[in-house]
Amino acid sequence: MAEKVELPAKYLTEQLKWAEAGESPKIKADRLEAFWHAHLPRENGGKSPEAPNGYEDGTHACAIIACAWQLTRAYIESGQKDKALEVLNWLAKNESKTGLAPIQKTGEQDGADQPATAPESKSEGKEKSKLESEGRSQ
Repeated sequence: MAEKVELPAKYLTEQLKWAEAGESPKIKADRLEAFWHAHLPRENGGKSPEAPNGYEDGTHACAIIACAWQLTRAYIESGQKDKALEVLNWLAKNESKTGLAPIQKTGEQDGADQPATAPESKSEGKEKSKLESEGRSQ
């Protein structure tokens, strides 16, 4: 960040909207970076002394994730590929910890080496066998 950006004294969500409304990709990146540094919890890599120890609530967690995605876009649009990759790596490591988007390998359940299939309920099984027997009797 070339110059220090001061966040407006507003609520968290209003600060994020202000940051996302930068007039150019560079201004947007600078504002989002200021938001990121001010609000990213220390346990998730935040380095600011004012940064909280953890997420204060769901709004805080969602705002950080939204900021990370928008910051990645702003970095790409302003030609800051290395910074964009850093944030993408952070997202890959931390986004699932918010409970918003758990990372799970396709076709696996809870780390098991079995395909992810829904168990057939008893009523579905009875319906299926009833339909099959009706089809045979016709």
